[in-house]
Amino acid sequence: MDQARRHGFPGMWRRGFILAALATATMAGAAEVAVDVGHGLADPGAISARGRPEFEFNRDFAAVLKTALEARRIAVRPVNRDGRIGSLAARPQAAAGADFFLSVHHDSVREELLKTWQWEGVTRTWTDAHAGFSLYVSRANPAPVTSGLCASAIGAMMRRAGFVPTRHHFPKRPWADETNA
Repeated sequence: MDQARRHGFPGMWRRGFILAALATATMAGAAEVAVDVGHGLADPGAISARGRPEFEFNRDFAAVLKTALEARRIAVRPVNRDGRIGSLAARPQAAAGADFFLSVHHDSVREELLKTWQWEGVTRTWTDAHAGFSLYVSRANPAPVTSGLCASAIGAMMRRAGFVPTRHHFPKRPWADETNA
């Protein structure tokens, strides 16, 4: 199994995503970016091959993104950093007034694609069935067209940087932009 996948997203992927997000936020002239840590203490999300909850990966990535945005003098409003926001609807409410809302998540796959292995005496699951990035835009947000254009720009930058979109969630979730995920 690929070591980088067992530990979470490789550093190159994180840097590429951060650069794409920064460039898009800067192009949009965003004065404040709300960075939401996906999942939380009550709903930790997917569990990694080594037993780490998605929430922890999301929190770590959101902290790196916050630092990178602030280094570019973009104000950041952390949302759900402590993992205590239990309601999905409460997250955008906590970001009300921000110019840009980004919810950080790490992807998972369907249960039937998972394989088992032993890690530190515990049976865990893992897969190499899918890899790549996904960008989703809530159709319930107040600016779906602008959000779609932003997701398309991020996806285009990621593709130019050599990253490949994953297609395994379609048609369950429609692409923000089919070409750029």
